[in-house]
Amino acid sequence: MRHLLFIVAFLSLLFGCSETTETTSPFDHIKDQNVKEVLSKAIERAGGWETLQAKDSIFYKKRTVLYDSLGNVESDVMQFHKYQLNPELVMSISWKNNGEEHEIIYNINKTKKLINNNIVEANEESLIRICMSANYVLFMPFKLLDPGVELSYKGIIKLPNGKEVHTIAADYNPDKNTNHSTNDNWEYYFDKTTYDFVANMVDHGDYFALIYNDKFAEVSGLRFNAFRPSYRVNAAREHLWKRGEFYYSEFVLK
Repeated sequence: MRHLLFIVAFLSLLFGCSETTETTSPFDHIKDQNVKEVLSKAIERAGGWETLQAKDSIFYKKRTVLYDSLGNVESDVMQFHKYQLNPELVMSISWKNNGEEHEIIYNINKTKKLINNNIVEANEESLIRICMSANYVLFMPFKLLDPGVELSYKGIIKLPNGKEVHTIAADYNPDKNTNHSTNDNWEYYFDKTTYDFVANMVDHGDYFALIYNDKFAEVSGLRFNAFRPSYRVNAAREHLWKRGEFYYSEFVLK
């Protein structure tokens, strides 16, 4: 029931599903005017709310390379993501591991994992988190408009790569909001001039991660991340070591 409520909230926000005919803005619930201004410009830069709502499906490839603290490759995985966005959300994430075909299939009624086309036992809540996390990352900065997220403007700072950025902090509360899956502290960074979504940092409690959006792909009127390097950092955002590289490619939207 918890994940069903989560998805109802997710679909209602992402695709504007509402039983009322009253026209509202997805920014109406944001109280901080600085946040509203930055997000309005950032989302317009990413293609615009209406452009996203008009899409019914998306396909893309995601390659994830993870490193240990010494720079050795821990893993290198290519995933294939297929999402049906309308009339309801259906997701498929597939990849190969040790010569076997793995796939996670999500829909509003059931989420399951298959290996070589056979359903295997798996924790459904964990599978849902994997799917929602992938969806969340893909559709940033639109996802900052999710209901229940407490957003606050923290001013302009300079990142370790030299970029000057607007900083928005996000407070998530999974105890009060069924569409939240984390209570980690997040900061999101937007280019001071262009309002590109250029990085984010998360405090996981025992470590900090800073992930940059270094390259973008422009597809069907929308702007997606194409290359995201990730670093372990300290509280001052100073790089300690590179944790990973994330490559997004071959987008197809309809």
